Amino acid sequence: MPGGIRIVPIVEGKGEVTAVPILLRRIALLVAPSVRLEVARPIRVARDRFLPLEHI
Repeated sequence: MPGGIRIVPIVEGKGEVTAVPILLRRIALLVAPSVRLEVARPIRVARDRFLPLEHI
């Protein structure tokens, strides 16, 4: 994606699937309004599949 940034978020919860793309776009507009941002649909992963057990 020339001239832009593509982010594929990894989230834990169902609500984050909806909220994270909105939040990332709002932050991008405040920090760098001239940068084109593409936020892909988040990948949902359970915490125990992502972190080692000693970090949970």
